[in-house]
Amino acid sequence: MNKYLVYVFIEGRDDKKFCRKVIEPRLKKKYRTIRPWQYQDSKNITINNLIKKIHQDGDEYIFLRDKDKPRKIKGVSVRKGCISEIKKDTKVDYPHIDESRIVLVIRMIESWYLAGLDDDGLKRIGIEEVIVTTDDIGKGKFKQLKPDRFSSKIDFMIEILKNFSIKTAVHKNQSFRYFHDKYLAPR
Repeated sequence: MNKYLVYVFIEGRDDKKFCRKVIEPRLKKKYRTIRPWQYQDSKNITINNLIKKIHQDGDEYIFLRDKDKPRKIKGVSVRKGCISEIKKDTKVDYPHIDESRIVLVIRMIESWYLAGLDDDGLKRIGIEEVIVTTDDIGKGKFKQLKPDRFSSKIDFMIEILKNFSIKTAVHKNQSFRYFHDKYLAPR
């Protein structure tokens, strides 16, 4: 029997679109209810209290966070590339969080979008560049790759999702592969 409820904490609107189209359909095989929760504009105490309630209710959660967000902790800059430090930084903001439930999106959600396009998919939407890995793609490169025929980033992302392949994404982005293997792959 499927577990009852899982919250998927996501940063922003682009993450939410990705969650609805790619993550939710796969999680439905394991959970009866999936609740995406956009935390970017919420107060830390609100999210922390929700995490505490999730623990108390025996439900589950996944916390997605972009890796490309260094911050200062006690005056010291958190190094980019240091996953354990970024998870500790997240725990400072949300003391009730279980660090094993934090998944770092390397580098940003835009890299997960592009990871799902094979060579034919890239050409179909108008990207001529061959992309072997998306581990180093951030917002700037994503914007640069957007063909002129798309009037907005949103239109571009919607078209990518129409052509998205999980099988391709696990090969093109290491953090997506980790996320897939931990939460989406059948067991």
